[in-house]
Amino acid sequence: MATKGRIVLAFFIALSLTGFAQSSGKKILSIEDVSINPRVYPQFLSQLNWIPGTDTYAQVEDQKLNQYSGAKGKLIKSISVEDLNAAIEKVNKDDVVSRMPGVAWQDSKHFTFRQNQKLYSITIGRSLVAKMEFEYKTGASGLEYQFTSGGAGNHSYVIGDDLYVNGIQINESEEGVVYGQVVHRNEFGINKGTFWSADFSKLAFYQNDQRAVTDYPMLNITKPVAEDYHVKYPMAGQQNETVKLGIYDVKSKKTLYLKTGDVDQYLTNITWDPSGKFVYIGVLNRGQDHLKWQKYSVSNGELVSTLFEEKSESFVEPLHPLKFNPTNSEEFIWQSWRDGYTHLYRYNTDGKLLNQITKGAFEVNELVCFSSDGKSVFYTSREESPLETHLYEISIQGGTAKKVTGVKGSHSVKVSDKSHYVIDIFSTREIARKYALLKRSGKEVKELLLSKDPMADYEKNAIEFGTIKAGDGSTDLYTRMIKPYNFDATKKYPAIVYVYGGSHAQMVTESWMGGASLFLHYMAQQGYIVFTVDNRGSDNRGAAFEQATHRQLGTLEIEDQLAGVDYLKKQAYIDADRIGVHGWSFGGFMTTGLMLKAPGTFKVGVCGGPVIDWKYYEIMYTERYMDTPEENPEGYETSSLLNHVKNLEGKLLIVHGADDDVVVWQHTLAFIDECVENAVLFDYFPYPGHKHHVRGRDRVHLQKYMAQYFIDHL
Repeated sequence: MATKGRIVLAFFIALSLTGFAQSSGKKILSIEDVSINPRVYPQFLSQLNWIPGTDTYAQVEDQKLNQYSGAKGKLIKSISVEDLNAAIEKVNKDDVVSRMPGVAWQDSKHFTFRQNQKLYSITIGRSLVAKMEFEYKTGASGLEYQFTSGGAGNHSYVIGDDLYVNGIQINESEEGVVYGQVVHRNEFGINKGTFWSADFSKLAFYQNDQRAVTDYPMLNITKPVAEDYHVKYPMAGQQNETVKLGIYDVKSKKTLYLKTGDVDQYLTNITWDPSGKFVYIGVLNRGQDHLKWQKYSVSNGELVSTLFEEKSESFVEPLHPLKFNPTNSEEFIWQSWRDGYTHLYRYNTDGKLLNQITKGAFEVNELVCFSSDGKSVFYTSREESPLETHLYEISIQGGTAKKVTGVKGSHSVKVSDKSHYVIDIFSTREIARKYALLKRSGKEVKELLLSKDPMADYEKNAIEFGTIKAGDGSTDLYTRMIKPYNFDATKKYPAIVYVYGGSHAQMVTESWMGGASLFLHYMAQQGYIVFTVDNRGSDNRGAAFEQATHRQLGTLEIEDQLAGVDYLKKQAYIDADRIGVHGWSFGGFMTTGLMLKAPGTFKVGVCGGPVIDWKYYEIMYTERYMDTPEENPEGYETSSLLNHVKNLEGKLLIVHGADDDVVVWQHTLAFIDECVENAVLFDYFPYPGHKHHVRGRDRVHLQKYMAQYFIDHL
């Protein structure tokens, strides 16, 4: 009977994985679909951008670079691959482009592109005129270039640890010292390491001295005898990198370093003054609770003044450079959390606060741009709802904002330089993706693309949003529930709680598929209720909401997730004995933490790349939320999952990329060691050669494995 039962079960599992629903004839998602099939994702427009200084936009269609008027969306000019090759041939007969390359518009008549380690500029006239600006070396990255009407522009790029300007290495090569690259491990909104002045005459760049930082061992197993290699990985409480900001003068070919001091600090949000005479830096102390906005002279490197300071009992997190008014170089806008929500503040260059522009119990996400006359600004915010993103325009004096985007959903926008038109890209739970050309007023001029519904041939699960009370009994938390397409309220369903739970992330949004990955929808189609709660500590709810978890990661977040479980158990269609949990990275920390700190609540846990002990994680992130291990020993002790291993009940699977340089493999290995010490059993699978995420075709294996683990045990 037991054998027969297994055969019957295997038959039904196989039937469920065939890809077709029995009732409607529509398909259900396969693991290959959700892992590697681009056809189940929304359509997009290629290289859609406003052309600088104009109300004209361009996009690539059918291997043609087409230009359209913002006024009516009518085609103005079309450039084909053949046109491009005809121009290039006059400069270099050996270069031929087979498809439209990625272009960077310099102004209305010029764009540049890369081809075979060369950078070409194209002048648009009756016919195209090509010019080869320069040839760069193998391995070059971070290439920056600007066309100038007087001739070739200046350019910079990085090879290895060295910085090149106009093809010349500008630094002395030193082991352990890196030039022109991202610093502080991409925290504080830092996504590049070089910053040109407005006229491209001077280049600000990071110098990162990593010699005091730990050499963390990694293993390359692709060779017959495995080889070790090292990455610089500063763990919480250890020695940090020392960062300086250099200024390279193209004309004199000399470098000057700003006198920021060699103290343990972070140099963030680098901003050039429009005049090119000064650089502004958000200087943040290592404790990340005291920010100084400093103004430096690039002629002698001296500190000119401290414009203003911000302090917090928990943390200050500068994420946005200053934005100068294009019509008044003496004024800029700073985006700050100082009143409890991220808002826009208008200053002059003496550091005087002129006025607060936006106000209210909502988050401003991005200062998009100034209007062309400098009298107003466009910004995106959560003013409508924490689940939605919309575009607004408001006077720099403040007052009432005008909402530009209308449709309920999540909007991403691009405003033309002349401020007359907006490209609006958005999705809703029903609309996969739509591109629309809007007037400044918000009136639609033209629909550029309404993506086909990529799920039209598939069964669709029901997506329901709601709210529950947090573990404190008063704070509202947003929830998302995905029910199987063939849901029957009279039946009992197993549930999977999908969790992230960390900062700078929000799982529940008014967007396509409710913000959920297709893997979660796949699991719902396999017969699970998939439930998500955005707990305290997550994004877009203001300072108090995000800072509530300070010095105690994994405490309030778990309380909130368990409040979600309590809600689930009250639903008549939930089988309270079959609840699982799944997450990755911070979500892996939460998944493992929930299994250990709420034993018996979850029958199955599946997680990837989990933080197990915060003392093994990098300085910049960890010390913001936890301070150092020396300053907060109790917090580190409580949050360490190594101290809760013996509580494990149920089935737990941990997967981890063996080459993970974000959450290093040591986390999971330490967990294994502690499980062996305490005779605790769990399941583990490493992915050799993969870093923090498993990508490519191997992702099919990963997601098949995770799904099967739930099927087998839940």
